[in-house]
Amino acid sequence: NDTGEELLEVPEWKSSLKLAYDNRSAGFHINIRMNYTGEQLYAPKFHDSNAVKVGDYTLWNLYASKELGDSIEIFAGIDNIFNKKVEIDPAEAAFYYTGLNVRF
Repeated sequence: NDTGEELLEVPEWKSSLKLAYDNRSAGFHINIRMNYTGEQLYAPKFHDSNAVKVGDYTLWNLYASKELGDSIEIFAGIDNIFNKKVEIDPAEAAFYYTGLNVRF
């Protein structure tokens, strides 16, 4: 605030929205999340280049789980559903995952 300069890789706005549905009697849960990141100043790492302004972006994620009895739950999800390319992270791509939780 004292210098009036923007901080690197700190967006002015960042927000998220989560819509969820739980059916406890069926042991089913699903949610969709939206994560918005506003424009920010970015300096590529390991390069002697100047900082550049990077535009805003929105990523969408989906998650679902199902309980199988009292101690087992299966789950699956997709992060970055629409495979949005983000300027500051070229490796960012849709990520699919699945798993199993067992409670003892």
